[in-house]
Amino acid sequence: MSDLLDWAEKAGVENLKDRRENAEHLLKEGVTTFTILIAAATGALAYVIKGLEAKTWWLVGGASTFSTYMYVLCAVLVLRVLQAKDLPALYNEPMNLYQKQYSLETLREGELKNVQERIDKTTARNNATAKSLNRIRLWAVASPLAFLIGVTLAAVLPCVLVAVAG
Repeated sequence: MSDLLDWAEKAGVENLKDRRENAEHLLKEGVTTFTILIAAATGALAYVIKGLEAKTWWLVGGASTFSTYMYVLCAVLVLRVLQAKDLPALYNEPMNLYQKQYSLETLREGELKNVQERIDKTTARNNATAKSLNRIRLWAVASPLAFLIGVTLAAVLPCVLVAVAG
């Protein structure tokens, strides 16, 4: 039984280490995505100013809508991917393991269940993070639509206002 338990413990810890590395990788991917999105949002603001100076209202409408859209994606990214979240520890705390009233084998079997729970929690956390990151990236690909909507509103809104006022 001890060989089986040794093998299961080692495999469990390695599995948890891999999942924690995956969590770190997802965080790095999130930071990279955030950097790109925030640069795009801020760059679009420069076009808003340029459009205001030139009184090019279609550019103001498109760039401001695009910029707002990108800042919203940044906020969602921070809340769902980059915000600090609990990550289960690799090993248990010593005083939780030091239980004189139980045999070593019983404690090891109990800890094996705890490692599985930590693996399950880390897996669920990684899956939720990856799902959010993928969605945000897909929404970023649709960002030209935000620009087009802004341009359309900038073109249509004055006509509507004139019609309503007249």
